[in-house]
Amino acid sequence: TSAAVTSRSYHPNGVQCVMVDGSVHFISDTIHLQIWQALSTRQGNEPISVPK
Repeated sequence: TSAAVTSRSYHPNGVQCVMVDGSVHFISDTIHLQIWQALSTRQGNEPISVPK
């Protein structure tokens, strides 16, 4: 089983995330759970865009 966990941070309104390519993105705390899960795994091999 996997737990549905949302982003957490002391930053207001979201989190800073470091990607495997070294880029850093601010991810809003209103991100849809399915997108958040896709960002944290390579299991599905689906391409995704980081929300701005």
